Amino acid sequence: MNFFLIFAWEKRKNSMEKLDFQAIVDSKLNFHGNEHIAIFNDFGDVRNHNISDVLIEGFLFAVITRGQAQLSVDDHTYQLKEGDVITCKPRNIFEKSMMSMDFNALVLFLSPEYVAQLSQMVRMEWTYSMFSSSHKILHADAMTVSRYRLYFDLLQNHLSSPDTSHKELSLRLLFASMAYDLQDLRKFHAEELLHQTYSSAENILRQFMQHLHDPSQPYLNVCEY
Repeated sequence: MNFFLIFAWEKRKNSMEKLDFQAIVDSKLNFHGNEHIAIFNDFGDVRNHNISDVLIEGFLFAVITRGQAQLSVDDHTYQLKEGDVITCKPRNIFEKSMMSMDFNALVLFLSPEYVAQLSQMVRMEWTYSMFSSSHKILHADAMTVSRYRLYFDLLQNHLSSPDTSHKELSLRLLFASMAYDLQDLRKFHAEELLHQTYSSAENILRQFMQHLHDPSQPYLNVCEY
């Protein structure tokens, strides 16, 4: 990227609205959460807010539960339908979004600081690998979507409950369980891709990347890889 493009991107970035936890609080949106977690399970409130040209300053996880939408992220356009799952990591630009009147989604917003804490809890890269940089849409079956609804209900319940000695641990374990489910969903889609026509080199690379992100696999040194 040359200097002019960097300057243009920085100018664009600085002039657009930023979505972080302070912006969510200031918007007075109806959500469950705290200073690191925001959960929306009714898109009616969000629908009335313009999300064009927004710089996302957090990790975003969404499950489409009804209707259809078109979403542009960093100049790539995605078509979303019921059952689709999308994840985005910080510093992504959302723009030119459209949705059907019946559109609804489960939306989870996490601060980078909280995700960093989660990543230290267990041995796996799920907190970052689950929010891949590719923005590829994954499609979940009805049973998986139902399970995500339960996760959201449990998270909201925990966030609304009085503080206890194990509240934070319970929240982190719920996030870990969600992330494992997402890893399985990614693995399922990756295995489907392997059945398509790719060169042997491409298949080796895909299998290698799956191995790197599989929490059940042991760490290996470079020579062993």
